[in-house]
Amino acid sequence: DTDYAAKGQAALDALGRDDIDVVCVHIEAPDEASHEGRADAKIEALERIDSEIVGPLWAEAQRRGDTRVLVSPDHPTPIRLKTHSHGMVPFVLAGSGVESGKFASYDEAVADASPHVFAEGWKLMQRVLG
Repeated sequence: DTDYAAKGQAALDALGRDDIDVVCVHIEAPDEASHEGRADAKIEALERIDSEIVGPLWAEAQRRGDTRVLVSPDHPTPIRLKTHSHGMVPFVLAGSGVESGKFASYDEAVADASPHVFAEGWKLMQRVLG
């Protein structure tokens, strides 16, 4: 039931306002698909998030030049478990002043191998807001 395009447009509209410094978009679809054990639905949700939300936001961030984009789940929900679990989550941080990483994919295996680990969320946000 998620209207990905509307969420993406709302985020773009918020970025265009002078009185807003941070935009957060929450999407439940991948989490719900994991609870149902449906890999196909999770893949579709992630692909739509990428094309209808992250892609347009990243294009706007590049156009503006002074913007950072963070993409991350709020917690792991492995399909095999069908429930929330503990552990590190993958994230992508890109934009103004962020050095490019060496990873070609975005998944849990990359998160486990990354030297960029934030056990406390506020430290990641400190990096984002840098």
